[in-house]
Amino acid sequence: MNEDFCLIEIIDDGEGIPANNLSSIFDKFYQVKAKHSGNVRSTGLGLAYCKMAIEVHGGKISVESELGKGSSFSFSLPKGKSTLTEQALPIKEIAKSYHYRMMIKLFGWFYL
Repeated sequence: MNEDFCLIEIIDDGEGIPANNLSSIFDKFYQVKAKHSGNVRSTGLGLAYCKMAIEVHGGKISVESELGKGSSFSFSLPKGKSTLTEQALPIKEIAKSYHYRMMIKLFGWFYL
């Protein structure tokens, strides 16, 4: 890893993600059927938004997983001054939109 980047890794010991799902888990609305999910509700947006936020700051995200052993998510972000990409420039306009405010209200999201 380049010393200009900070690497963060999150490891779990869950049931793991099937190999055929790994290439799609960062796609919007994609959900992996869990064996023991119970009444857990998911929109399939969490990892897609993580990827978007990390990439817009010039970073990368990846996952490795082994069934029966768990998963390891890692992401890197550039150190130092903010490096927002051109994709982030219209974010203030998006944040002002009615649709975005309704999603914040619906999902309980807060402005950071």
